[in-house]
Amino acid sequence: MGVTPDKRKPEHAPDAYSPHSKRAKLSGDWPLIQVHIVVQAIPNGSRRLKSWQTGLAKHGATVVQAVDRRTRVTHMVAGDECAEKLPLTPGQIQRRHIQVVAPEWLEECLAQGCKVDEEKYRIHLEYCCNSETSEEEVSLQSMQGKPAADDTASSQPGRLFKYRRWLGHWKPEYDYIRTETELALHAIYSEDISERIGNEPVVQALKELMKYEMAMLVSDDNDDKASVRTEAGSRSTHDNSLVYSRAAAMVRACQFKIDDTLQPEEIPFCGEATANKIKDIARSGTTSVLEAHRANEVVCDSSGKPRADTGGGATRRLFMQLPGVGAKTAKIWYDLGYRTYEDLDGAIDEGDVRSEGGRLPISYEQAFSLQHRADLLEALPASDLTDMQAAVTEALQHVTGDGEWEMIVVGGGRRSLPSHDGDFVITHPTRTTEGVVRLLVQRLVDQKRLVPAKQAMCRISEGRMPAHLDHMREHVVHGTTMNNNNIAVDRFDKVFGMFMTKSGKVRRMDLIITPHEEYPFCLLGWTGSKQYLRFLRQHAGNCNMYLNSHRLMRREGQQSCVIPQEGAPYDRNGKVWWPPGWGEGRVVMDEGDIMELLGVPRREPHERNCP
Repeated sequence: MGVTPDKRKPEHAPDAYSPHSKRAKLSGDWPLIQVHIVVQAIPNGSRRLKSWQTGLAKHGATVVQAVDRRTRVTHMVAGDECAEKLPLTPGQIQRRHIQVVAPEWLEECLAQGCKVDEEKYRIHLEYCCNSETSEEEVSLQSMQGKPAADDTASSQPGRLFKYRRWLGHWKPEYDYIRTETELALHAIYSEDISERIGNEPVVQALKELMKYEMAMLVSDDNDDKASVRTEAGSRSTHDNSLVYSRAAAMVRACQFKIDDTLQPEEIPFCGEATANKIKDIARSGTTSVLEAHRANEVVCDSSGKPRADTGGGATRRLFMQLPGVGAKTAKIWYDLGYRTYEDLDGAIDEGDVRSEGGRLPISYEQAFSLQHRADLLEALPASDLTDMQAAVTEALQHVTGDGEWEMIVVGGGRRSLPSHDGDFVITHPTRTTEGVVRLLVQRLVDQKRLVPAKQAMCRISEGRMPAHLDHMREHVVHGTTMNNNNIAVDRFDKVFGMFMTKSGKVRRMDLIITPHEEYPFCLLGWTGSKQYLRFLRQHAGNCNMYLNSHRLMRREGQQSCVIPQEGAPYDRNGKVWWPPGWGEGRVVMDEGDIMELLGVPRREPHERNCP
């Protein structure tokens, strides 16, 4: 039970909060504090109350049982969405300088044996002061994306404070974030940080599950072209691979060490089934589903029923690593009894199996990838990237007579990750890019730096740019883009091909050519990562905007608006606003500008490594 403050204490008595008082000396350097625990506002609060009271008493603190206008209290411990359960109004709490903190603050104090800083654990109550907020303050909050007093309960802030420990910090403005998607964009996705915390083994297991599930995605339109991505973030099908991708991202961003005590509500996007898989991996390094995939066995769903067409996960994933091989072909090969690359080699050696009646259906592109798999599946050294840049730059200068072309590495290479291929975005600061791609390809083929079509994969996309803005405007006006079903579709001129290095190695090379005015959007889209782009584009959709690798747009009546050239963006409440530093006349210069227009933090490429 708590100790009630002695009201008979004279005014000149030693300050109860002084570290020089007798009780303070009993508990070391922890100043005496007086805590009221709002049990009804804390999940499992009654069960946890006794241990908290014991711990506080051990350190000489006071637990205040009842609070009125005269009771002295320094801290109130409560959960989020606690305003209606507090014994004082937000205005009274503010005037008395009482700090309202989450239970994690109390537990951290007891764990460390000292009073820790409250900032990371503070629950901000500004949003509860409807009757005490001026019209000017409400207007400012709305401009900053904060809900006004008359917003619905579903948009009340503070709901996501439960993820503070996952995020590792908390700022007052986060109280007004309404979706887990937006909160996810405030995290940092770094493989190095995840490794230091100890969560990267869990991330890698979830990534492996994701890749197995991608190999299971077979449909009538899932042919071999599916293996040639149109940009980072290419998959949009709502399937198990996306569940694992999102879970892996959340674990990589997690700022505490995950173990088998994890609860679903501790990290975003984590349901009970996903949490159980994460706990299994944290405890043993694997799961039954993962082991079934690795053994080429049929996988069962959460109810124990076998999932159709899920056998052969390991083999089908192996085949899909070859450029030009999609999930559909991988399944066909597996169903025909092939299990290894050597099995495929043997089938080709039997004769021209690509002809009509051949047992192994395989294209020239796939046969070339199979033959050169040793080169194509090894990590790309920096020297080969340099070789590619030099060859392409020379070819561009030769066919255009212009030496001002800009070429930058994108994809995993730009995010400081090992890569099996070279991805590049190409632009020019002043001239048009139309008609360049065919000339570029022919020059590279003539120089024997690009393997020609009919021998290997050499796919060209061109001529779709002139009408692309009108195409996007039409879709934005009719609302057919807002569901993000085709988040990867772009209309840039592109080349997907096989590059011959000076040392005689075969390397996969993708070139994307963009007009300079769309360069930042193209760079963002092709740098990735895939899951980071899903978060970014879904957040834009939640704000009633549309983002792709060409532009950021919104609908205005029966017209479309290109942001920022034709108008301001929307905030999270669907209201027009300009972020700090923005206004009419400013243009997008880099990827960070796009993030600012979406109201999320700038993130460097290596901080976007969502798996």
